Amino acid sequence: DCTLRYYSFMIGNGGAMYNSDSNAVLVNCTFSGNSADLGGAMHNYQSSPIIIDCMFNENVSGSGGGMVNDDSSPTVINCTFSGNSAHATPGAIVVGGGMYNCNSSPKLTNCAFTGNSATEGGGGMYNDWSNPILANCIFTRNSAAYGGGIYNGVDSNEALTNCTFIGNSADKAGGGMFHSNANITIMTNCRFIGNSTNANNTRSHAGGLYAHEGSVTLTNCVFSGNSTVRQGGGISTDQSDLTLINCTFSGNSALDRGGPMYCEESSSLTLTNYILWANSPVQITLRDSKASISYSDIQG
Repeated sequence: DCTLRYYSFMIGNGGAMYNSDSNAVLVNCTFSGNSADLGGAMHNYQSSPIIIDCMFNENVSGSGGGMVNDDSSPTVINCTFSGNSAHATPGAIVVGGGMYNCNSSPKLTNCAFTGNSATEGGGGMYNDWSNPILANCIFTRNSAAYGGGIYNGVDSNEALTNCTFIGNSADKAGGGMFHSNANITIMTNCRFIGNSTNANNTRSHAGGLYAHEGSVTLTNCVFSGNSTVRQGGGISTDQSDLTLINCTFSGNSALDRGGPMYCEESSSLTLTNYILWANSPVQITLRDSKASISYSDIQG
């Protein structure tokens, strides 16, 4: 085990730090301009590091530009992931610009993901077989083909509280978040504001959140000003169970259908105490799906 304080790791070809079976503690460290095939700045394997007040800036890898967690449970507090990228590397899957989690259970508090990018999925964060817990985190201006802010993938259970997604973008689907083949995503007091899909891609959809084959529960959440070219300015689902409690959708837009929400392919939608206002088109669109709506205020 070790404690590092006030260190700067710069231009470390092959990555700055690899932790294996380790409980390292890092405080006020900076990781900048590093590169590796997996984890441009840091790769954690079967480790539980504690990382506080650290910065991960402009690191590059095939996956996990800022950090890769493999079978690990890091605690990350007050950290910034900025300008990291996961781009084409031979043999890499090219996901998770800021962070890539595989078989891991990271806990993040008061962290910021800004301007990170990935060629495929999860500009800010990508999760597979993982159980991340995020509180008071913000995802701003991250980008990817799928899930500009977060891509929640295979058999993952994600819990977010008081998190914000602002101005993230996806070329194809899920400007703020993409939820695919996952188990459960639970979000409480979260905000999706001004996220979008590529206006030049006529097949793009789900400006705010896209859910495919999974379960998503949102409580006290706000979707405002999200946009897409095709369906679902705020949310688009297929083959998913979506539950919304005390949520507000305002000013979301889709050029095709479902300004606030578009549900298809046997999706199940449950809305309680739901406010729908000034979206374009104004209606929720259901295609081969079912909905239960109660105690809601919907603009006509």
